[in-house]
Amino acid sequence: MPRSAPRGSYAVLLVLVAILGVISHWLGSMTGQVPLWLDQYFSDISAGLVGSLIVIFSIDRIIRRNQEEERSRREKIALRRLRTHVLWHVVDLLNMYKAVIKDKPLTLPSTLEDVFNEDFYKEIGMLDLMKEAPVIPRTIWLSYLGSQIELARRNLKEVIDSYSVYLEIELVELVERCSNSHFSQLMIQLEDIPLIDKEHHFKRQHYNLFLGVEKLVREHITMVLSLVEYMNKRIDSPIELKTLQDRFRDDVAPLWGSGRIDYTGIRGGPG
Repeated sequence: MPRSAPRGSYAVLLVLVAILGVISHWLGSMTGQVPLWLDQYFSDISAGLVGSLIVIFSIDRIIRRNQEEERSRREKIALRRLRTHVLWHVVDLLNMYKAVIKDKPLTLPSTLEDVFNEDFYKEIGMLDLMKEAPVIPRTIWLSYLGSQIELARRNLKEVIDSYSVYLEIELVELVERCSNSHFSQLMIQLEDIPLIDKEHHFKRQHYNLFLGVEKLVREHITMVLSLVEYMNKRIDSPIELKTLQDRFRDDVAPLWGSGRIDYTGIRGGPG
């Protein structure tokens, strides 16, 4: 981006004008009168310097305005790209909610904060990551979440790397905190568990891997909601639950409670 004229240029010109004024005054006090030709010379130079100062100031304002317009344009492009990736991650989190909540609430949540409340964090340990995720081709929740989070991290990093100079520091930090949360890192690491189990001939009855790490889930979702709140103040199409209500329809996967641990046939499990 073009740079505006250095602010030192103004100071230099002002100093020159002042120096000429001092010289003119000094000559007048020493001789009692400044020669007409010299007075005219100083006047012409002073006028030229003042004119140059006005021109530089005007050009500087134009450059700064153009820079701000360019920064704003690129910021909007970055926010639109970020919105797409953040929205898909929010949808994945909503799918987790629907899959782990046993029965459809009589009154559906109206905001994202209502979705991810205390009841959700109490139930998230019951999500069986061995069960099928609501995607085609078929895959289990563990593999799906790990691959989706890794993809989201890569996409978000690409946007930030491309547009960071046009974005506010707060936004960059929010994105980085979400991308590098303990939950994100955990899910990517856990993605290899089925292969490790297969290699060691270890057969699990279920993958309730969120049990005991609810705090990590809460921290991650809290950061995501903070990012959504920040972005919603700056984008034309905010990420809001009212535009995602179709996720709660009975004919839209996942089904309510479909991802919960099934204790049927498990000795010692709840009846």
